[in-house]
Amino acid sequence: MLEAQRPAEIVNSSDVGGVPALLAMMLGAATAISLAVTLAASVHRRRAEFALLQALGFTRRDLASSVMWQATATIGVGLLVGIPLGIGLGRLLWIAFAKQLDVVPHTSVPINPLAAVAIIAIVVANVAAMAPARIVRRLQPASVFRSE
Repeated sequence: MLEAQRPAEIVNSSDVGGVPALLAMMLGAATAISLAVTLAASVHRRRAEFALLQALGFTRRDLASSVMWQATATIGVGLLVGIPLGIGLGRLLWIAFAKQLDVVPHTSVPINPLAAVAIIAIVVANVAAMAPARIVRRLQPASVFRSE
């Protein structure tokens, strides 16, 4: 009886090891850092607006919460665009790759890992927003308005 033969690309696919996971972690870290820098720049640029909100009655917690919500909204939009785009593009690329290997181009979307990635992304975004939120909490309206 003949054994099923697989293309070398499939047989050698285990050689990549943990490289995809390492790449994902590096991209996630780069995203978190860039989000933190963007939020810090936004907080710095909008000091007067935060000071005005504080003068109108926002508490320090409210100010920090607004920065956290900005981070959540930013990541949320990225997830709403990125997940469907990634699924569609991944399917197209897999079908093209499978046809080159002459294998069945069956695709499936793992919902649990996608949900985990979305939750982790939101948590990481809020952790990245903690430093800019701390800056906003320390803001003194009088000193901001004096410098204007």
